[in-house]
Amino acid sequence: MLESVALTNFRNYSDKTIQLTEPTTIITGKNAIGKTNILESIFVGLFTKSFRAHDSQLIQNSKEYFRIELKFPKNTLAYHYTVQPKPKKTIKHNTKLTTLRQSIGTFPVVLFEPNSILLFSLSPSLRRKYLDTLLYQLDKKYVEHSIVYKRTLRQRNALLKRNKQSGKYMPADEQIYIYNIQLATSGAYITKRRGEFIAQITPLIQDFYNTISSGKKNIQTEFIYSNVSEEDLLNKIQNNWSVDSSVGLTLIGPHREDFVVLFNNEPVKNYASRGEIRSLLLAFKFAELTLFKDSKEPPILLLDDVFSELDEQRQKLLIKNTSSYQTIITSTDIPRNVIKEFQHIELV
Repeated sequence: MLESVALTNFRNYSDKTIQLTEPTTIITGKNAIGKTNILESIFVGLFTKSFRAHDSQLIQNSKEYFRIELKFPKNTLAYHYTVQPKPKKTIKHNTKLTTLRQSIGTFPVVLFEPNSILLFSLSPSLRRKYLDTLLYQLDKKYVEHSIVYKRTLRQRNALLKRNKQSGKYMPADEQIYIYNIQLATSGAYITKRRGEFIAQITPLIQDFYNTISSGKKNIQTEFIYSNVSEEDLLNKIQNNWSVDSSVGLTLIGPHREDFVVLFNNEPVKNYASRGEIRSLLLAFKFAELTLFKDSKEPPILLLDDVFSELDEQRQKLLIKNTSSYQTIITSTDIPRNVIKEFQHIELV
């Protein structure tokens, strides 16, 4: 269980320590007082990046660094970011330096916030980010392949951009071939794990949705693959060289993938009511928590002002299905459907 959160120069907090004494903590206060900032700091400390801003935007005005310290019974996570003499982040577990890839997933975190409702309607990049956020915490190998893939993609795109600006067609050379192989190797693993994850979470979403909603829907979650194997991806990337060169970008690979959620074979974004989407989001979150059940540490659930978006029935279901996890809630008032013991922190 997370026992305390200590913040220095983070958002609106110069020096703030919060003790967590119960499995459920409710943080209340007026809008814009800093409730979400506390949840964000926990998310940053556990996941190593914010769900809504870059590190440089998290530093309190005129300061040169921020620090987050999260204390557990047998571990202390310290996240430090500075802009001087150049931007740098460091992470320590019990005073020992560690890397981002080693830290992510040590203590899993699941976030439910109002913007989650955009998952089904905005661009594919939001859905790729959703997959990455969960798979980074579930699979260390996925993190490693993602780092390699993103670095190689930047290098290949930089070369493509230079070629386009030169105004001359450049045939693929040895360096491009090396990039292509790296993209194919890491990209195929990323695609494979995303597809497996979608296949794993879909029946869980269906079961939870049936529990939440009185109106039964056949829910399908279809992943749009960019490749079926490493060899397939390599061939596609190499065969698309002339097109990539003309636009100055790599157009094929996991960075272009997407998934779609269907209600009775119709896209959710076109077919579902707002109430059905809320039920679907709850089903997604319950399914995410279930997938972390085999983790060394149980996930921490962060609920940011979501009770105002849910009717009484869905509030009760949310509380019931999250009772076995440490849950930190922000709200303008104490939700009336919280029936178990909880710690109340009021920000003034």
